[in-house]
This record gives sequence, C-alpha cells and structure tokens, in this order.
Amino acid sequence: MNIDERLTAAITLVVPETAPRIYEGTAQEYCVYNYNTVPRLHANGRPGAALYLVQVHLLTAKGLPTRKKRQALKLSLIHISEPTRRRGIS
Repeated sequence: MNIDERLTAAITLVVPETAPRIYEGTAQEYCVYNYNTVPRLHANGRPGAALYLVQVHLLTAKGLPTRKKRQALKLSLIHISEPTRRRGIS
C-alpha cells in the first residue's frame, strides 16, 4: 500500500469525502491532504526509510462543530504512522 492509499484509507474512516491536494466535489464536509517526502539516511550515507511530512485539512460548513472529528482524524493518522515490525516469539 503506498502513502496515498494509506492516508486516504485512514482519513475516510472519519470523513468519507477525501482527496489528495484538491477536492472537486460538492460535499459540505471534506478533507484534503498533501505530503512531502524527506529521505532518511543511515550512518553510512545509504538511503534508509522515508519520512513523510503530512498536512491534513478538514473543511466544513461555517458553524459546524469539528472538535470530535479532528480528534478522530489525529487518532486515525497516528495509527498508520506507527511502524509495523515483525517481532519474534521468545
């Protein structure tokens, strides 16, 4: 799963209308996101993992409460940001 698919999957759990960069739909509540990739290097100068700097924007009609949705978005994004590692059974 690439980064766009992971972000879209995490965000649409909370806000069904989601688009990378520009939203062209008609919903009164939607999210757009963008990101930059920063390569992380190992001590020997070889490429390691990538660091993604992500911005997510929740847009709603004026006056609608957004606190609970923003909290849910944060939790959903934290979930995908945690590294998944194989752990041995000891």
